[in-house]
This record gives sequence, C-alpha cells and structure tokens, in this order.
Amino acid sequence: MILLDRLFEQPMITVNRVAEVIDRSYPVANDLVSTFESLGLL
Repeated sequence: MILLDRLFEQPMITVNRVAEVIDRSYPVANDLVSTFESLGLL
C-alpha cells in the first residue's frame, strides 16, 4: 500500500498529505487515519 510505504519514509504525516498520497478527499483520508489509529498503526 502506497500510504504504508510513505509512513515508513515519513512517520509524521498530516491528513492533507494522506489525501494527496492516496488521491482522495480530506474526509476519506481523515477516516483512513482514524482507522489506522484504532488499529494501532498510527
């Protein structure tokens, strides 16, 4: 997954940057970040 690769390169990332990396809207990126947090990935 592109986002996981990016997180290994740059562990501090904003929701805006996540949206850019995955080419999705801010709300979608925010939901993904929340999911990653709940799974303990962030």
